[in-house]
Amino acid sequence: MSGYDDVWFIINRFSPTTLFPKKQISKHYYYNNQKKILAQYKFKQTTQAKQIELRQFAKNLAKRHVSPRFIFDELISFCQQNSLIKPAYSVMQSIVSNALKIERARVLNRLSICLHKNIRVELDQLLENEDFFINSLYLKKIQKTLAQRKCVKRWKNNNV
Repeated sequence: MSGYDDVWFIINRFSPTTLFPKKQISKHYYYNNQKKILAQYKFKQTTQAKQIELRQFAKNLAKRHVSPRFIFDELISFCQQNSLIKPAYSVMQSIVSNALKIERARVLNRLSICLHKNIRVELDQLLENEDFFINSLYLKKIQKTLAQRKCVKRWKNNNV
């Protein structure tokens, strides 16, 4: 719904018998009214500086959790706590996706630096082996406790 549709919904809902002219409100009045409403509720527009702050906050959140939904919800909460009008949904999507891309690149870079070359080769071989994933998923599914003896016994039984 656009702002125009919202206005007519309210008019038809609360005063259906009153006649109102169907004029398009000018941008000057629209922004003037918006400023008054923002001042009344002590909210602020999301400026470029605040968007940079949102991006930084999203990057920090991505280090804690890689779920886009979690990051999005926390950004909405951040906007509410700082009395900001949340940016457009597409802007929020780009902030979340960029934060996740940066975190993914950071983790991959860190792994490539910290892991020994032999271990990297072994990990690549594990990723190529599809049976390993199927067996590990099966073990995760049937595992009830994490006791070492039980884990080793299950691994031997399942030939992993």
